[in-house]
Amino acid sequence: FNIIERDAETIRQLREENQRLRDENNRLKGEQGKPKIRPGKPKDGSKDSGGSKGKNKDFSSEKERSAGKQGSGRRIGKKKDQIKIDRTQVCEVDKDLLPPDAVFKGYAESTVQDLIIITDNVLFLKEVYYSASENKNYTAEVPAGYEGGFGPHMKAAALILKNVCNMSGAKILEFFHNCKILISAGTVSNMLIKDKEVFHEEKQQLYKAGLTVTTYQQIDDTCARVNGENYFTQILCNPYYTAYFTCEHKNRLTILEILRTGEENGGKGLRYLINDEAFGLLKQLRISKKIIDELSGLKSEKDFSKEEIEQLLSEHLPYLNERARTRILEATAIASYHQEEDYPVIRTLLCDDAPQYKLLTEYLALCWVHDGRHYKKLSPVVLYNVRMLEELIDRYWEYYRKLLAYKEAPSEELAISLSAEFDILFSTKTGYAVLDERISKTKAKKG
Repeated sequence: FNIIERDAETIRQLREENQRLRDENNRLKGEQGKPKIRPGKPKDGSKDSGGSKGKNKDFSSEKERSAGKQGSGRRIGKKKDQIKIDRTQVCEVDKDLLPPDAVFKGYAESTVQDLIIITDNVLFLKEVYYSASENKNYTAEVPAGYEGGFGPHMKAAALILKNVCNMSGAKILEFFHNCKILISAGTVSNMLIKDKEVFHEEKQQLYKAGLTVTTYQQIDDTCARVNGENYFTQILCNPYYTAYFTCEHKNRLTILEILRTGEENGGKGLRYLINDEAFGLLKQLRISKKIIDELSGLKSEKDFSKEEIEQLLSEHLPYLNERARTRILEATAIASYHQEEDYPVIRTLLCDDAPQYKLLTEYLALCWVHDGRHYKKLSPVVLYNVRMLEELIDRYWEYYRKLLAYKEAPSEELAISLSAEFDILFSTKTGYAVLDERISKTKAKKG
């Protein structure tokens, strides 16, 4: 059966590679590759529609992760209590429709939510005083936020429509025009991108405060497009905040600069310290003993700026290749970060198994959800192996829910029990070789 599974996996990979090569060949000829067409919604309520087997498979673990959670349910009464009443209107019964013996018994309440979008164009009459002795006019200022010919509510609306409603500048302009606001596309653009220093300052304050309220921070990245170029957005969070940082690179130095300064500036915000910790890190990064010995002659208790460390390396180790130079910058930057006193230092980082996150913090916690995706990517063809995979995934997420319960009410006794259960779960032998290999890899990552 394992031979069948491995052959099936090889065939699947070869088909995918063949399709990629065919698509690339078509693109080189000026044609288009095979379009990615999502399967139609199944009419019989099954998980997959006909003909879509193996295509567009969903590797997300959201369904398994959310299973077993108590739903919030619909609480209409409480929702009604939260509605702010702006006005009350009496609805009268047509008296001509009432029988002679009808008696008034009060009112039946019915709450209706509505939204009115109206302009609030203001003509400001600004007082003007003239001083003959100074030959100068003194004119009153408009209230704060009304500078530039447009009020604060319009400026706020533009930001909400862009960042919350995900509307383009052209659609925001169209919306304002439909509201009879005379405004140009350039002005809308300025509302969205100009004079936003206060937001950047607020983000820095929120991020710095967020680092202090939990013993760990979680990080992940996703792709982003900036002016037609591929960038990466780093997402840092804990239960109390989420901060986003979009950068050109996602290497270890970029991540470290975000952790230490709350922004990315090409490494200029980092400091670099040549000490014993840096030498230990260089050994883990597999830098030769010869280079480490030469670098030890530059050991110092003073940390350096990027320009200073670059100059030191150029003077004393001019023969370094790019890899070795980068590793030295990483090790010395990490060593300096761990000595930081003016900015919160993250001790535990929760993330996936990407190499750029390793060595940055004292502890590294691997994300259960990311690990779970490896199991969902398995595609067994033998029925027995399909059942083994389904059973393992069920046990996998059941254990995850126990971890969440422990997080809410931790205890030493429960920690010992969960640790033992982890060992049992990931010592499972199914006979499905690929699954057993994946189980062993998960177990090997236990700290």
